[in-house]
Amino acid sequence: MGKETGLYQCPACSRTVQFRSKETQITVCTCGQVLKRLDSDDLVAKPAFTLPDHNDLIQLGTTGAYNDQTFEVIGRFRVWLQESVYNYWTILLADGSLAYLAEAYGLYAILQQMRPEQTFTAADINRLDVSDSVELTISVPWYLQRRDKAWKYELEGEVWMSDATDQIKLTDFYARGDLHAEAIEFFDNYILFYNIDFVEYASLNLQNLNQNLPAPKQVLCTSCNTTIEVKTFPYAQSCSCPGCGTRFAFKGAGTGFKTLKKDKENDNAASIPLGEKGTIKGIDYEVIGYALKEEDNAEAARWKEYVLYNRAEGYAFLSEYAGSWLYARERGNSPVIGSNRPDSIYYKGEEYDVYNRYSIRIIDTAGEFPYDIFDDERRIASAEYIAPPYMWIFEKSNDEGINWFIAEHQNRKELEKQFPNAAMPPQTERGVLDPRGRINLPILIKTTLAGMLFLTLVHIFIGTTEQQRTVFSGDLQLKDSTATSTFVSPKFTLTKWRSNLAFDLSSPVDNNWIDMEATLVNATNGQEYGLQQTVEYYHGYEDGESWSEGSNDETAYLSSIPSGDYFLRIEASRDTTSGDWSSVKNLDVIVKNDVPMHRNLFIFLGLLLVWPIVAYIWYFINERRRWKNSEFSPYKKIANA
Repeated sequence: MGKETGLYQCPACSRTVQFRSKETQITVCTCGQVLKRLDSDDLVAKPAFTLPDHNDLIQLGTTGAYNDQTFEVIGRFRVWLQESVYNYWTILLADGSLAYLAEAYGLYAILQQMRPEQTFTAADINRLDVSDSVELTISVPWYLQRRDKAWKYELEGEVWMSDATDQIKLTDFYARGDLHAEAIEFFDNYILFYNIDFVEYASLNLQNLNQNLPAPKQVLCTSCNTTIEVKTFPYAQSCSCPGCGTRFAFKGAGTGFKTLKKDKENDNAASIPLGEKGTIKGIDYEVIGYALKEEDNAEAARWKEYVLYNRAEGYAFLSEYAGSWLYARERGNSPVIGSNRPDSIYYKGEEYDVYNRYSIRIIDTAGEFPYDIFDDERRIASAEYIAPPYMWIFEKSNDEGINWFIAEHQNRKELEKQFPNAAMPPQTERGVLDPRGRINLPILIKTTLAGMLFLTLVHIFIGTTEQQRTVFSGDLQLKDSTATSTFVSPKFTLTKWRSNLAFDLSSPVDNNWIDMEATLVNATNGQEYGLQQTVEYYHGYEDGESWSEGSNDETAYLSSIPSGDYFLRIEASRDTTSGDWSSVKNLDVIVKNDVPMHRNLFIFLGLLLVWPIVAYIWYFINERRRWKNSEFSPYKKIANA
């Protein structure tokens, strides 16, 4: 008997009781008696609540894996908080250590004991407000995220917990880098700290799950004698009568569901009917709740919100505004905000800009809701931070703390396929998270610069392979009495399949011009290629300022000339209208073959810039539409600048 064997005898029924871990102190006998193992290794009866229902997907004997270790669920304690319920499943890992698998509302986390780098007392924690900073570890600042106080806890199986009062206090802290910790005050001034590692349901590879269908909670509406089935109680702690719009909220402590006021409106104009089933992001959901919400401000913008439920993945929310849809889930890993109200936040390298701040009014409801939706009216301060197609939704209550939801744009046509009985409203405005027209400006700039660099390097490389050979060089003289002069060059050979000719011209023009007309003639087939270029330079003094235009030097090109034997016929003509036209006596001509053409580089660079310029204009137009309803619009700031 005792800790060596783990076998004991229940003092209430004399049945054999087994403890599988030396670290646990509490277990529940099959007779229903809660037992506590004392330091003396004796078992005594402990007054405590046991679980009257077993509706959860996880159960005693469920197995899974975490960090390359298998584990088995051997017990749990369930805490009833102000408007929520959380499970702390005791898991026995393969190496014999213990941890909690904390679970509810679609959030899963592994909790393992930790020691803060500084000593904290209950008084220290109770003095903190939501968002206050603490130093759990010296390396990063931590902030108080949430605090809750239980009014009851329930037990089943073999539980890893100390003795506790009913009023267990839970305080959650978080820090940047997805760091989380929880302080559990089991009884006055006795606090244990746990490191929290949020995990996805699929990553746990849970087996031996409870396949029995949960029994719904029956709530009678005395106003119209309608029975409301709350399918996800105790996690859903508020509901609404679909017949008369009477609201109900679970108040606990023996009072059960309490009747509240009726909805302000009772149209129940849900586009997706309650009970409708569909799949979003590979998760099969049922629609269990509907709410028409309104911003508690002068604009009073309204949107419809649908509560979705999956037994394994928990709750999700589908919201519709002006025909645009978004899908949201509560997340454990999230951005971190202290006591400030930033205009932008960063999470995993992505910047999210504030789009809206508001509190809500609930106008119309039907079905059931996680937590107490009606208690949140005007008490929750919300903020939305967007980086389409994603949005982080921040909700803060000074009493309870901070919750984060990640939202994502949903395609209307795809939702119609998934919810075939839905009457989807037409889209009348660009959705806040609609990704159409959205581009990543830093990536666009980097890609454009990379393209320009690539073209420049290619141009330089091609330039190193070009011959840059002089095929003709001559000084064309013009006699004093003539306005034109013609010259025929010796034959020369172009060896490349296709190449160019560059004509470098120079003449001592001074307030006059000289013109060159060159004809390249293929000596074999007579094919001709013509070119005309003027060299002109003017200058003077006017209104007290000197001016000039033109140059004594010019360059012209003949491009894409086939290989072959050629000669040039060049005619030079000078300006005869100026006073001293005979002063222009020569035109120096140097003709080079296969030279780099920087003009081509500039043309290709210009073509390359067309796409980013068009993309930015399209982006700018769409972003102005996206932000038109936001008081934080950066485009309003531009217009007012």
